[in-house]
Amino acid sequence: MSCLDREMIVGGGTVSLRALCHLVHRAADLITVAGAHEIVVKGRADYATRVDLGIQTFLRTELAHMYPQVQFLGEERHEQDADLGRPCWVVDPIDGTTNLIHDYRFSAISLALLDGGEPVMAVVFQPFSGEMFTACLGCGAFLGDRALSVAKDRELSESLVAVGTSPYDREPADVDRNFAVLRSVFDHCADIRRSGSATLDMAWVAAGRVDAYCENNVKLWDYAAAKLLITEAGGIMVDYQGRPIAHQMNTGVIAGSASVVQALLNLKAPHLK
Repeated sequence: MSCLDREMIVGGGTVSLRALCHLVHRAADLITVAGAHEIVVKGRADYATRVDLGIQTFLRTELAHMYPQVQFLGEERHEQDADLGRPCWVVDPIDGTTNLIHDYRFSAISLALLDGGEPVMAVVFQPFSGEMFTACLGCGAFLGDRALSVAKDRELSESLVAVGTSPYDREPADVDRNFAVLRSVFDHCADIRRSGSATLDMAWVAAGRVDAYCENNVKLWDYAAAKLLITEAGGIMVDYQGRPIAHQMNTGVIAGSASVVQALLNLKAPHLK
């Protein structure tokens, strides 16, 4: 059986991974240069474009038609009123909006299905490279038809660590704490990377392209799909205190192999303890 042929019974209905991938491909057709330049400023360094809004509307409408038994939660338009104890879609229509605005070409559409508060199916699509990351609970994580595995048996000193700068947290004390963590990570690893898309960074952890990911303030729609990718690829995801992450709307995230995550937790930098 192809990984895309996986199906799950959720909320009394059958959800098809292949159908979700096809839907996300269709959503990506809404990405246009003109749409990326119609910008809504939501806050400091926090933007939405016509592309974000259009993709979220498209996915909400199509998913409601295909799976009316499942709730919807999305980043845009304050569509976050959902009971996460019941089946729910969690959507980030464009993770990496600032990248999209600048034609940086490193953004993703992220779609997760939560059941009982935990992700059970995930699709992350990078429209500029055409890479489709998928996962089903208990069935593994895949890039296309290739099974994924996090990088293992590597010391932190040899590791490439993706980081986020939590750009919405611009209070001086928050910035100082955040960059103290990043400095400590940099001092102890081989090198760090900052891409501007938390979802893709975590998908790359699942693919073994980077060894770990850490960021102080990550939203549910950024990590929901990526969490399943990572855990199905043999990794773990915890908060900055080392606690398992359920379905918090905001959380710190450290993800990777168990050994590298523990090494990052042991750095004792501000906010890591």
